[in-house]
Amino acid sequence: MSRFETKFAELATKKEGAFVPFVTLCDPTFDRSFEIICTLNIANSIIAWIWNQLCLIGRSQFAFILGIIWCKYLVIDKIRNFYMKIKMKNLCLLICVAITFIFHCFVQSLIVAPITGMIVLMCFHLWDKPEWMEKLFLLLGKHSTNIWLIHMFFYLVLFKNFIFRLKEPALIFVGMFVLCIVISILINQIEKLIADGVKSCRF
Repeated sequence: MSRFETKFAELATKKEGAFVPFVTLCDPTFDRSFEIICTLNIANSIIAWIWNQLCLIGRSQFAFILGIIWCKYLVIDKIRNFYMKIKMKNLCLLICVAITFIFHCFVQSLIVAPITGMIVLMCFHLWDKPEWMEKLFLLLGKHSTNIWLIHMFFYLVLFKNFIFRLKEPALIFVGMFVLCIVISILINQIEKLIADGVKSCRF
């Protein structure tokens, strides 16, 4: 007999009932549902590990998989071709972003977060931006991979006390961003020196 059958048989002999709860992933929010799961007494560590893996798939891997599919089937090009036929393009994009924002305010779930995030990014990509903004984002694009790879080490480990000493969320974001850009420039320079050194070596 399984442990559930054993427990129910034991309760039956005592003429007692059992309360069997269940938790819906990210309902109403990730923090609240994770808090509920952590209060359960059944293999907390195993449940927490499974929960983290599921959330990782929803928050990170799902976006990567969707990006691969979009790249394979040229989804962005198809959306752009359709978008070019629309009148008042920027107004339509603004309305789309507003609807996405309102929807996410009412449906605060990690399951829809990657989808709403990709919609906003797509709208921003299609938006007719000024030339100076295009150049700015092209410049930041050179550092985007470094920022993605190093930022968590800074605010969680290396510069934790420094970053959160700014207290205000806006200042924390700006400080974190500036720090990442500076370190990224140094990383690119070191990478360039190593690459030049390798090219100059004769084997």
